[in-house]
Amino acid sequence: QLIDLNINNQSSIELNQLNQTITQLQNQLIILTTDKQTMQQQINSLENERTQLQLQHEISINKIQQLSQSQSQLINSRLQTEQLNFAQELDHLKTRLFEIGEEKAHIEEQLNEEKQQSSNKIEQLLNTIKLNEEKKQENSQKYDDLVNKLKIEFEKTNEEKNQILEEKYKIE
Repeated sequence: QLIDLNINNQSSIELNQLNQTITQLQNQLIILTTDKQTMQQQINSLENERTQLQLQHEISINKIQQLSQSQSQLINSRLQTEQLNFAQELDHLKTRLFEIGEEKAHIEEQLNEEKQQSSNKIEQLLNTIKLNEEKKQENSQKYDDLVNKLKIEFEKTNEEKNQILEEKYKIE
């Protein structure tokens, strides 16, 4: 019975550890999902800024046409540089968003594997508990049988003792 208790305690500890690992992976998945949403908001914000810059660029082009050609080239160059910088930042954010998506998929895969392993271990633990219960019932039955045999033997011995005592008293 002590061995059964130790096995059951060990099984409970393993089960708790698996549940903690699953909770940690779920928390990481939530964080990555939040990061992805934040990145998407930043991308949307940059897209809006880019649209505004394009509008400003078009307005500036109209103004540039009114200025001298040397001034217009300088202003156009600056606007193109700003657009290029924003485009590069946008590309970087899109790349990071893709990476987060891959990380999320990897964590989801790990989480599914952990869940499957947990499920398998739980099934093994339940089978072990079931076997232990069956052994316990077997041992309980054997114990009851043994106690009954001992009672019968004790009664026989007691009867024999009483007969011997009766014979002894008769002889005396």
